[in-house]
Amino acid sequence: YFFNFTEQSVGNPTVATMVFISMLLTGFGVYDRIGQFAGAGSAVPVTGFGNAVISAAI
Repeated sequence: YFFNFTEQSVGNPTVATMVFISMLLTGFGVYDRIGQFAGAGSAVPVTGFGNAVISAAI
């Protein structure tokens, strides 16, 4: 295995990756289209945080 994460230590990198991906998608304008399709499901706390940070910056 590449990073040797355990079940206890994999949470933080996973959350950071999800926030980063949502920030990229927001920057490219894709996250808004996902939000129109998924509705409130796209505003879950983790990815919604990334979207909110980048939307305010844009």
